[in-house]
Parts: sequence; structure tokens; C-alpha cells
Amino acid sequence: MSFFNKNSNDFKLRISIEGAQNLAVADANGLSDPYAVLLIDNKKYGKTVVNKKTLHPVWNLHTNIPLHADKPHHLIEIFVWDKDRLRDAKLKDIITVNKEVIGDDFLGKISIPVGQLFDLVNPSGKALEYDSPQNADVTIPLEKRNHQDNVSGELHLRIGIIKGPDCGNRE
Repeated sequence: MSFFNKNSNDFKLRISIEGAQNLAVADANGLSDPYAVLLIDNKKYGKTVVNKKTLHPVWNLHTNIPLHADKPHHLIEIFVWDKDRLRDAKLKDIITVNKEVIGDDFLGKISIPVGQLFDLVNPSGKALEYDSPQNADVTIPLEKRNHQDNVSGELHLRIGIIKGPDCGNRE
């Protein structure tokens, strides 16, 4: 990847989950209570707050991921879920501990191979600094896990490189 070099320990990949639009309805009130989870190579790197009763959440979650040439990352995934509550569940349902009763509803996901990450924001595929004037937010349609999923909408992200030893996580 073009942003790795011998001094790549000073660089971090910043992924900002700005929000989403036009999410699928998951609740009886015609809305959803969405939140997003960021995974890199199946490791959780961030989770947004739950935005209640909306199909257009704003999250502004900023996550900084260390970059190491000797331990490259391979896959970035962001899952969007609808937070469910147990308030309508009956005692017998809770005792059964059925995943359908306590599990959150899947609203969509995106999967981006790290090697293609900067192709989304720059036609040359070159990594851009997060605050660069050439860098822009990106909108990515949500995908289904299988044909039965009720998925609609898109995620708004900003992706870039930040540099320096003091570039820790900021949310």
C-alpha cells in the first residue's frame, strides 16, 4: 500500500463514520434506532451511539487505527444495526433466550478491502491526509448479508491519514 514506509509507525488511518441516510425501517413506529460498529480484520475498533427514532442518523465517530508495515490490515467492515429493547418480550420468551428476542436487527453493512480503501476518495488510489482539501466525504451504499435482509440506505464516511506521535483516538 502506498502509505506504508519505514516510518509508518508515525501514521494512523482515520475513519470517521459521519452518519447514514435512508435506512430501512426496523421498528413498529416506522423508524429505527440505528448504531454502527467498525471492524478491521474482525476486531472491533469502534461503535457509535444509538440514535433513537430515525432513518437518518448522525454519529460523527472518529477512530484512529495504527498503521504498521509489518502487520498490515486487510478488511474494513462497518455493520449498521437497529437497537432492540426487551420491553415487549414476555417472560417465557426471555427464559428461552432466543436470539430473535434479544438480538438487534441487521440494517446493512459495507466491506472494503484495505488495498482499495483510497480508491473510494481518490481516482489515483493514493492515500490522502485526513484534513487535505483534496480529501472528501464518501457515500457508500449498504449491502445485504443474504437475500432475505431488508437493507436500504448508505453510510457517509471520511477516510484519511493522520501523522504524528500525538494522533491518538478522538471521538
